[in-house]
Amino acid sequence: MVEAVRRAGPLAAAVAVLALSLAGCQKAGTTAAGVAGASTAGPEAAAGAPLRKAGLWSLTRLRDGKPAEGLMGGATKLCVDAKSEGRLGALGSGMARELCPDQTMSRTPAGWSFASTCQLGPAGTVHTVGQASGDFGARYTVHSESDTTGSQFARLNGHHVTDLTATYEGPCPADMAPGDVLLPNGMKVNPQKMMAGGGHPPSPGAAN
Repeated sequence: MVEAVRRAGPLAAAVAVLALSLAGCQKAGTTAAGVAGASTAGPEAAAGAPLRKAGLWSLTRLRDGKPAEGLMGGATKLCVDAKSEGRLGALGSGMARELCPDQTMSRTPAGWSFASTCQLGPAGTVHTVGQASGDFGARYTVHSESDTTGSQFARLNGHHVTDLTATYEGPCPADMAPGDVLLPNGMKVNPQKMMAGGGHPPSPGAAN
């Protein structure tokens, strides 16, 4: 997979970045066994970071203090269940082993702190440090600072500050399967399937 990402075109590279973003602050060793159902708060996995509550999440980002643009712009909708959250966690940790060999995570009084270095092919080398806090069954935030070098996409290079806010919205709608991501432009993707080589280009989705 690592060679596929490094040889990837702009869409696949962007999907790799999106997948890592959606993996949140999970780390290798985290399992989906503790993912909560629709009526319970998201617990912490016994040996890892918190797992999100099953259902639909809305993610918004500020980049360098302004609303994010492009693929990461606007409100992104993410549908998860125990199985897809486990695969997304596995994707995060699997990509971490290959693309992000240097990563750390630790519990803090306020939540979690993390650091990573990821080799994302056309998207460059990304060094990130950050903190995550909140209720992973209702609303959580992630503040991160990244330094990117070698990206083919000029706007990604340099030092950037990202603030992500994720809010639980309830059960997933009928037209979204677990693992699906609805982008702000109404296009629907499934990063897990695309990065596994079994996916397809983004398809139109019903904008909310």
